Amino acid sequence: MVNDPVSLDPTLVEDGGAFKVVANTMQGLVGYDGAGKLQNQLAESAEISRDGLQYTFVLKAGARWTDGKPVLAQDFVTSIQRALKPGSRSRLAGLLSPIRGAEEFHAGRSQELGVHADPSDPKKLVIQLGRKATYFLQALALPLALPLRADILSQNQDQWPETGPSTGFYRLASHRRDQELVFEKNIWAPASAPARVIMTIVQDESTAASLFDQGKIDVLSRISALDQDRYRKSGLLHTDPLSATYFLSFNLGKPPFNQRDFRRAVAGALDRKELTHLLGSGETPARSWIPVGIEGYQPFEDPRPLFKDAFVKIRGQLQKKPMAPVAAAFDTSSRNSLVMEKIQHDLLQVLGLRLSLSNQDWKSYLGVLFTDPAPLYRFGWLAPFLDPAFHLHAFVTGDPFNLSKWSNPVYDELNRRIEAAEPGPERDELLRRAQKIVVEDEAIVIPLYHYVQNTAVSARVQGFRINPVGVVRFEDLSLRTAP
Repeated sequence: MVNDPVSLDPTLVEDGGAFKVVANTMQGLVGYDGAGKLQNQLAESAEISRDGLQYTFVLKAGARWTDGKPVLAQDFVTSIQRALKPGSRSRLAGLLSPIRGAEEFHAGRSQELGVHADPSDPKKLVIQLGRKATYFLQALALPLALPLRADILSQNQDQWPETGPSTGFYRLASHRRDQELVFEKNIWAPASAPARVIMTIVQDESTAASLFDQGKIDVLSRISALDQDRYRKSGLLHTDPLSATYFLSFNLGKPPFNQRDFRRAVAGALDRKELTHLLGSGETPARSWIPVGIEGYQPFEDPRPLFKDAFVKIRGQLQKKPMAPVAAAFDTSSRNSLVMEKIQHDLLQVLGLRLSLSNQDWKSYLGVLFTDPAPLYRFGWLAPFLDPAFHLHAFVTGDPFNLSKWSNPVYDELNRRIEAAEPGPERDELLRRAQKIVVEDEAIVIPLYHYVQNTAVSARVQGFRINPVGVVRFEDLSLRTAP
């Protein structure tokens, strides 16, 4: 692992590292298996009404916490109420807004929320929606919908302890900040699964590769292009698709990107294919905000001609009157440095726009992004569930992940229609229109490439696979015994 998770409180989980941890320590109603298939976890059955407005779950009779207590429907009521309560710090809670009464509940105007444990059956959970949302079952795979116990929260001042009771195949036994996380197998995990799993946190790629080569770690998740070649030749490299997009975006409150033409000119100046060739790691150039494998994805065609008008206009302005360097920010890594230095070079040479680059560690960078981002910044967007709603929701007016603070009522209405629409031609057209607004017309986001996950895996590890949401299921793994 490259960075320590920002938070392992299920209600607050939002970064990729934390998703990978919590997916192994907790099971919810539903979740993704190692192949990326949505399946029941603690739910024995899941029934959706014909109008799509009521979800009824019956929990498995044997579902329990690691301290022996049964998992009850009320545990899911507790977690969803906690995510939606007034003052909640969950940035993903908006994805639960289709629940009946959710917006009024979150605003503190009502105590009524359409999530109930059946009074006659403590294992039966009923969720009622106020509006149809075809993504909703997948949203219940998010950490904020995992079960939480009211007694544990009460004992810990409404904080969820990292090493508290769990419902997954593993529990977090210890966590040394910025060093390692140690997991121990629960009794209901497969017998073949490793008894312990240690996630070592190493930021430097060469240091991590050295540890792998020495046999001190078995799985290497961040690899330089040079090392990838040798691991591929030795048969140790796994390459898996990842539903994520690497992108640039803007602070619309700061010049010059408060001007639409400047944003579109930048989009028209960057050669995405050349960038992925430079990286040499198998990434695919992007014109689509929605990544490969998710409905609405658009195959790559060089988008630069779409922005020719703005590009010619702004280049002419900068030739006549050069600007002072514009601040551009990124989180520290050798890969991000390579990308941003390439962008800095290209914008100067092609457009005449100078950038001043700055970088910060991951946690500090996130803090700045959510308060006062630079005029231009880089970020990555990983889909934790396989519906385009997650990618599109990030640009809805007022959404916490709308870092640009952009607002467009036409886009907001399109998003509402997309959320309610069934997969098919009508939804495809709505997705096309929504993406066109944010990527082409307004250039709020500049998709650069879609990720792949390159992983070096020791020959002694069996059953390794990464699903499209970036999770390795520990219970799928086993270790080859020495001859």
